[in-house]
Amino acid sequence: MDDSEVMFSLLHLKRRPHTLYEVVIGIDVVASKFYGEKNMANDLNFKEENNDGKEKILGEQLKDLYKSFVSEYLFVSIEDPFDQDDWEHYAMMTAECGDKYILWEIIFLWVWQR
Repeated sequence: MDDSEVMFSLLHLKRRPHTLYEVVIGIDVVASKFYGEKNMANDLNFKEENNDGKEKILGEQLKDLYKSFVSEYLFVSIEDPFDQDDWEHYAMMTAECGDKYILWEIIFLWVWQR
């Protein structure tokens, strides 16, 4: 199941009669786990044993992917969307989407520990 199918499934859950809730989405990406410092790319397929590297994308592409999630689906937060040293894309994402979507837990913890 790809990202779009997962989002579609989450957002098209059928409401049950007499329930008062909405489906909202928040994700904790922990992008530092799949960011490669050598090539400055984000490997979206990093957990696969037979990883051929075809799912590597740059920060700009990752930012655009998150923006598509924010615009198409009911996201309330994206936690740690980029590597803790990727200040450039944090700034771009904040400028383009606003800071209401981005939680920077790793940055604050990491900077505090430095």
